Amino acid sequence: MYPGVNAHLNSRLLQPDGGWEMFHAEHIVAIRQLLDAILPPHYYAASEKSLQVSAVDDRAVRRAIPDIGVYQTDPHPGTTTNGSATAPTAILPIDNTLLDDEALPHAVNIYRLEAGKMPGHLVTRLEVLSPANKPGGSHYAAYRQGRRETLRELINLIEIDYLHTTHPIESRIPSYPDQETAATPYYVLITDPHPELLEGKTAHFAVAVDQPLPRLTILLAAGETIIFDLQAAYHQTVSNARILRLLADPTQPLAQPERYSTADQTRIHEMIRQHRTSLN
Repeated sequence: MYPGVNAHLNSRLLQPDGGWEMFHAEHIVAIRQLLDAILPPHYYAASEKSLQVSAVDDRAVRRAIPDIGVYQTDPHPGTTTNGSATAPTAILPIDNTLLDDEALPHAVNIYRLEAGKMPGHLVTRLEVLSPANKPGGSHYAAYRQGRRETLRELINLIEIDYLHTTHPIESRIPSYPDQETAATPYYVLITDPHPELLEGKTAHFAVAVDQPLPRLTILLAAGETIIFDLQAAYHQTVSNARILRLLADPTQPLAQPERYSTADQTRIHEMIRQHRTSLN
């Protein structure tokens, strides 16, 4: 019934012992599988240990490298297309605080394969953010430092944020918990640090409670791109795990409804009403 992020599932996952780690692991697998299905032959996606600290609270697990990476094999310049992408909500210059010394994010890595070398050349990192790495989280400083290191190495960075109860990783994005104008509960950032960090840009994709997740233009190497359907990855994540399907049940009470804005609570109730009508 939800066209995008399932508010019932998301609210349950973000409670103490709500299952966020399980969802995060399943989502990383789904993203990696769908990436591998559409990447050009000289690239691959790798599910790896993360550079983030993955946790809802202080019971964190330190990871050494990102969740998923994409590698290139032999360089074959050119642009790959597989459908149309969603237009970003805004294009921002790279946050100048990233030019200071600080720390690194959670990820699926995309590598360009290189003859005789493994894992290949890391070109793009996808991070599914966890609460401990957001502003106010116990490992936020470490995440920021890793974020800087990633962009300084001219690695494309995609950050996926489903955490509507926490402040955004970018201070220039409207804060949903603070009920700022134009704030949305979910968003995606795509940062392209090329040709050099000072000239890079960040694309902000705002996602409302009743909108599907975007089709993203994923940057590879040498001008190559693919279109990645994040909503398809989310749907696969939920549908492939029985426990996630159970937690996503809209007939159950919405956990912590007050963590959504009044307007979004109204939208959620309307989607529930329409869903129940369609079942009758």
